[in-house]
Amino acid sequence: MTEKFTVNVSGRKFEISRHLLEKFPESTLTNKCFAAGENEEIFLERPLSAFEAILEFYQTGDLHVPGSRCCNGFTEEIKFWGFCESDISTCCQRKLASFRSGQRDLNEYEKYEMTYTNYSIRETSFCGFMSGKWRSVAWNVLDNCSYNIFAKVLYVVSILVVLTSTITTILLTHVIFDEHLSPEGWKLYFGDTYKDHKHIVEFITQLHNGGTKNYSAFNVTKEELEEFPIEFRVKSIPLTSTRYCCTAFFTIELILRLVFCPSLKLFFKFALNIIDVLAVTVAYVDICLNQISQKEAYSSNYYDFVQLLQVLRLLRLFRLTRNITGARVLVFAVKNSVKELFFMFILLSINAVLCATLAYCFDDNFDNLSYAIWWAFITMTTVGYGDVVPSSIGGRIVGVVCASTGIVLIALTIPLFVNSFLAIYTFALSKELVEKNEMKLHAQDYRPTEKENG
Repeated sequence: MTEKFTVNVSGRKFEISRHLLEKFPESTLTNKCFAAGENEEIFLERPLSAFEAILEFYQTGDLHVPGSRCCNGFTEEIKFWGFCESDISTCCQRKLASFRSGQRDLNEYEKYEMTYTNYSIRETSFCGFMSGKWRSVAWNVLDNCSYNIFAKVLYVVSILVVLTSTITTILLTHVIFDEHLSPEGWKLYFGDTYKDHKHIVEFITQLHNGGTKNYSAFNVTKEELEEFPIEFRVKSIPLTSTRYCCTAFFTIELILRLVFCPSLKLFFKFALNIIDVLAVTVAYVDICLNQISQKEAYSSNYYDFVQLLQVLRLLRLFRLTRNITGARVLVFAVKNSVKELFFMFILLSINAVLCATLAYCFDDNFDNLSYAIWWAFITMTTVGYGDVVPSSIGGRIVGVVCASTGIVLIALTIPLFVNSFLAIYTFALSKELVEKNEMKLHAQDYRPTEKENG
């Protein structure tokens, strides 16, 4: 009976004793060795690093994943040798679980990317009053900034208009850019009582134009001026006109995107497209309110509502992330890590309530428990506004504990999200680099033939 067997794995020979093989009688290696003739060399064309790990398993009873092997490839390889994933040692099981989790994230991200791009390429999906080819070209120019030179120019122009619109909206909130009301504006402001204030309007109009304070010439008294809303102003006309021009650009672009998009159903599945529609709608609501109800446009309630609409206009900033890989990865990572982020919020909330309760009991500076909870959250995040601070020794001790535990909790939970983001971002960048290199290779491989050269 042969006591030693010679196994040749991809050109490298191993001598294996019978007593090692008998440890796993149902394994592939044992069956092949026992089935071989006396002094016969068994040749196996399999990965060498994986076989060395299998041989070590026979020798020590521990199956480790080689550092040079992909976890997925190794688990497939051990199936050939008659083993399964449960045979892998505990230390490498953690590595395998981490690998599986990362692979699931990458697979989900690829599906997310496919959903993002699968309606922008195929000509067969374009149907309607125009040919599929031209609709495809138009859509890619509008949606894919790397499609051609026209798409790049349009993307740059779109970014500039978005920035202009954002800056204009911000400047319109500054008082220094407001203008004095014109006589027509005062008519709308006072309505039917304008005649009673006409002399005051004429006085302040000439005053704004550089005139003198000649009260008697306009039959105006100081008491009337004190009651008159002389400092009332309206938004700058040039800035407002700029905002209208930006709105016109966004309207035309949105209409073109709706006309040329291959699927309206898919179009409205994307949050950025919904934001575009919402921002344009908000702009026209503002314009319509100005035109339909001009008299109410000068009331404080109206201006409060308009300020809210202006905040919604700033959503256009999200358009800048449309073609940025990192931004798409960040959105996906947030969606994919909702459980982890919710877990972090729960831990912080529990800690905040506990610390706030102790601070409320030990310190008199907190009027109520809700105020103490606000202080606890601010303390845990190390922001520390300073609007309220504990003054007693007990309150300060609670503050130290609150800040320390907050730092620890955030430090322990944030990596759950960050690690996922970094892994997916690295994968996305490498995939993007591979695609660019493939495009360059295709361009270099193409050489005009003699017939094409004429």
